[in-house]
Amino acid sequence: MDGFEPYGAYIERAKNSSLLVNACRNGDFEWASVYIECGHSVDEMNLLGHTGLHWAAEQGHERCVALLLK
Repeated sequence: MDGFEPYGAYIERAKNSSLLVNACRNGDFEWASVYIECGHSVDEMNLLGHTGLHWAAEQGHERCVALLLK
């Protein structure tokens, strides 16, 4: 099918749609801090509507959670 994107490919693209969300999902506190300092909103969402706080909490990244709640 032309223009058809497999669901798995869509999910991978959606996970990586925001630098801040991706950093928080991976527990990368340093990069998350840099992105916030550069003006990224802590309310940014990926294409699935998940925020960095959602991912950080789900993955147990406590430092990122604390950073996002400041």
